[in-house]
Amino acid sequence: MIVHLLTPVSRGSLNEAAEQSRVESWESDLRQWKKSLPPDFKIDTMHPKDSRYRTIFHLYLNYYYAWITMGKVALVTVARTSPRSHLQPGSKPSEPSDLIVRQSRSCAKAARKLLLLFENLTNTGNITRFSFTDFQGCSIATIVTLVAGIMERDSGYEARVTFGLDCLRKMATGNITAKMGVKFVEAVQSITNEAAAK
Repeated sequence: MIVHLLTPVSRGSLNEAAEQSRVESWESDLRQWKKSLPPDFKIDTMHPKDSRYRTIFHLYLNYYYAWITMGKVALVTVARTSPRSHLQPGSKPSEPSDLIVRQSRSCAKAARKLLLLFENLTNTGNITRFSFTDFQGCSIATIVTLVAGIMERDSGYEARVTFGLDCLRKMATGNITAKMGVKFVEAVQSITNEAAAK
């Protein structure tokens, strides 16, 4: 204990410890919020024709969106490190910290869960032709899936991306702005495919 106290601690490790503590606090708050939802707010058991269905769907959408927001910088950091190590074999880019890797994984997991929500929304006939909140949520989840796919693609990757893009195209019907949003996601798909190939 005394040795630990006398050992000099760098400012970087102090900042990292503070950041980790802050992230863990946010994650705990999010989990507690989800646990605090009343039993009749569980979307998995809610009848799809319940008048509250879409409202509660948006609660969950924003819950997963919060996880994505917390981890998106970490996800991009990890995604940039992967191709750089292959393109510049002579130089070794610094490895992301454990905290960054964990946040990156949480972000990708939240995107998968969000796309599952949209799958349920579609299967129950609750998808609307254009809702800004729905469109933004599905766009973000699809983009995060694409970026995460630079590093790793499991057996469900292609199906998730195809579903996300199909869902966006349906929602964009008749809306020029939304169609431009779909084009943007398609451009991200092209860029991430190229990065994954390298």
